[in-house]
Amino acid sequence: MLGTEFDIVGVCTTLSEAISSLHRDVESIVCEIHFDDSRMFDLLRLAKADPATREIPFVCFRDMDSHLAPPFLESLQIACKALGAVAFIDLFDLKARYGTKQADARFREILTNALS
Repeated sequence: MLGTEFDIVGVCTTLSEAISSLHRDVESIVCEIHFDDSRMFDLLRLAKADPATREIPFVCFRDMDSHLAPPFLESLQIACKALGAVAFIDLFDLKARYGTKQADARFREILTNALS
């Protein structure tokens, strides 16, 4: 979904892996809401609390159907921004509206704008 525009230097599947990766030369963090049993907010909070990592742009996204009521999804988006994320991208919704190929292109466009 990220295409060739982005240089992925690491993929973390657990919070402990992500925390240890934060202190490498990380330019941005892109995290799905279901990361490590829904621990995205833990990672976001830790990244923004540490003076050494708080300036790293953090993008939250949803890519799976979570059966979230619209008010709850809106609450997630607000919480992400309040904790310091530069964007929340609802990739699942983009796929439902535009199909996978167009949604992935839109995701990359939003991500590029959020990280610049």
